[in-house]
Amino acid sequence: MMSDPDWQTLDDSLRGWFGRRLSCPADVDDLVQDTLVRIHRALPELRDDDRIFAWAHRIAQHALIDHFRRRARKLEEDLAEDLPGSGEDGDNHNALVASWLRPMMAGLPEDYRHALELTELHGMSQRELAETLGLSPSGARTRVQRGRKLLREALERCCALERDNRGNVIGWACRDPSCP
Repeated sequence: MMSDPDWQTLDDSLRGWFGRRLSCPADVDDLVQDTLVRIHRALPELRDDDRIFAWAHRIAQHALIDHFRRRARKLEEDLAEDLPGSGEDGDNHNALVASWLRPMMAGLPEDYRHALELTELHGMSQRELAETLGLSPSGARTRVQRGRKLLREALERCCALERDNRGNVIGWACRDPSCP
């Protein structure tokens, strides 16, 4: 069982860990509280009391990942509401193509999908990704680059895109009717 000083030490440690990864103090407070609740609920399952702080930080990593996933879903819903209807802004299809990427991302291997979600959808830097997932910076960079390549290949299998000189999508043709 944990004593009050242990809980305070854990709170301080989690607050510092989340504070290095998030810019919003309210999010830090929410995640510290969420993590402490998760730890309290799962405490009976702990097998080795000597490893409680490592175990707690693993729970914190999962809480942070869940936070970013929730934020991505919210962002996706907000973007879907802002998508232009057919006939509007007919010269630029960027928003439409962007709406296809999330479902395509779901088809990627989990490691690559997860790396892309955290960096591309949640704005996490590759350095922060490396710290969060316990990778080296070059390992995180490689994972993101390979994930982008796999996503680009999936998009190219799905449809042919026509781009203007600035890279905006101005036309597209479906190659695979099962794609979004």
